[in-house]
Amino acid sequence: MNHLAYLISPELKLAALLSRPTLSGAEIGQACVLLHGIDHSHFKALLDQHRVWPSVYLNIKDHFAAFVPADLLRYLAIKYRRNVSKNYQHLICYGELLHHFENAAIPMQILKGIPLAKKLYGDIAKRYAKDIDLIIPADRLSHAHELIMGLGYTCEIFDRLSEYQQVIYLKSLKDIAYTGKTGVRLELHVRPCQYATVLSQHYARQLFDKTGLEDTSHDELLYLCWHGTQTFYHRLKWLLDIVLYIEQLQARNQLKVDSLTGLAWQLNAMRPLTVSWVLANLLYATPLPEPIADFYHRDKVTRRLIRKSLTLLAMSQTQSWRFRFDAYFYARLIPQGWADKRLILKGVFTPNIDDINLLSALPVKLAALHSVLQPFIFLYTRLRPGNVNVDRG
Repeated sequence: MNHLAYLISPELKLAALLSRPTLSGAEIGQACVLLHGIDHSHFKALLDQHRVWPSVYLNIKDHFAAFVPADLLRYLAIKYRRNVSKNYQHLICYGELLHHFENAAIPMQILKGIPLAKKLYGDIAKRYAKDIDLIIPADRLSHAHELIMGLGYTCEIFDRLSEYQQVIYLKSLKDIAYTGKTGVRLELHVRPCQYATVLSQHYARQLFDKTGLEDTSHDELLYLCWHGTQTFYHRLKWLLDIVLYIEQLQARNQLKVDSLTGLAWQLNAMRPLTVSWVLANLLYATPLPEPIADFYHRDKVTRRLIRKSLTLLAMSQTQSWRFRFDAYFYARLIPQGWADKRLILKGVFTPNIDDINLLSALPVKLAALHSVLQPFIFLYTRLRPGNVNVDRG
């Protein structure tokens, strides 16, 4: 895969290297070499895009403070302090939410966030998190929504919709957004993935039906791979999660590649797994298992997705028309199984929140017009500025 190396700029390579929670002696030496030949303004722009400020700041402060401009170090210090404060707020809010959900007997799990940061980084302040992601069984949504609103959170969109519009909303979107009194953002998920794919249904069962005895590490790893590939790792922090997850499983001798790839085939997730692992190999030197390498060489779509991912990783201009088009179009190539392909294709013409807002005055008795008008408004709403959700996480 050396033929892809030209797509990785020195700035991107350095951002990936310094994003690790700790550096080995060899990595410190490699970073010293890279620091002498980078464009610092482009490096800063990539850090803004990839949300890996915490570890980058700590590594620079500990090893390379004399090699970077003082204004960049100050900028990263401010970002780091804000992240520490935000994670502290998240920890308090998460504890409060957990307490109230348990008292109300509403099953709830947290996606990524604080548990993942503690598990992979050891220090929750070393992972940036924009919001708190909770997931509940879909049939408990009304109870969970009432509970969250009772805690003083405000609902940004969902509460303004009619009952019919709420049904449409949940067909194309997997979560509802809230804002707390202190500014903490909360996303309440009714399913792990955007659509009810094989992977989404399987992972939801693992989250809520597990007895506590089985190992669900492979399931969580596949979910993280799916999550990152949805917008082609335009946040490097998502790829780092996977790198650290793989390394942790390897260190504990818990990574069973045959079992993992078998599960990936079963869940139509071999492309997300391969895209993620090959990118991890290219940017973090994560060893590539033979089954992953074999699939990479056999699957033309996967190779195309990896090349596009490397392009989007290096862009730093995530609001451009080109980024929006690429992220939207290429995401449609990821599904493998026909059942998932049909779901994604149907989702293209399922009204999203922009469509609902455009047709907000449509009477319920004319609701069928949502589907009739959808082909005419879908290009406008999908590709206009701000539609592709690049501000995730």
